[in-house]
Amino acid sequence: MWVSKLVLDSRLREVRWAIANPYALHQALSWAVRDGLERKEERLLWRLEPTRSMDRPVVLVQTWSRPDWNEVLARWPHFAEIHGPKPFNPVLSPGQRLRFRLRANPAKRDAAIRKRVALKTPVEKVRWLEDRLRAGGFRLPERDGQRPVRILQDVFLRAF
Repeated sequence: MWVSKLVLDSRLREVRWAIANPYALHQALSWAVRDGLERKEERLLWRLEPTRSMDRPVVLVQTWSRPDWNEVLARWPHFAEIHGPKPFNPVLSPGQRLRFRLRANPAKRDAAIRKRVALKTPVEKVRWLEDRLRAGGFRLPERDGQRPVRILQDVFLRAF
């Protein structure tokens, strides 16, 4: 895996629009691994980091293959100051506890209408997370019969 850090130039209109529109930011970042995504051999994960109001926005990006950020900069010069990519090969141990932040769009395929539909309740969303973790060999720990999951922002985001 590879990890890159992009420090965005929020003076640019395109960057401000991408920050406000997660779908647009995902599309812009996708250019760095476009071929792998088209072949369904790539996975692009990214997160806009929380920053103080006067700091430049930072995006962390994780990919399976080495991203080519020149593809993004060819379309949007000055989009970001790019750090990396750096190889990322975590060594995990059984029983190791991990803590992470996740911004996700939990959904399921509705067989009746053959479309993906958003999961709405916190119970559905936590179950979705548990299913994804289990598929990767992880599980949420329990404390006093409760799962340590906090949903901090529960809004429906729609692609423009």
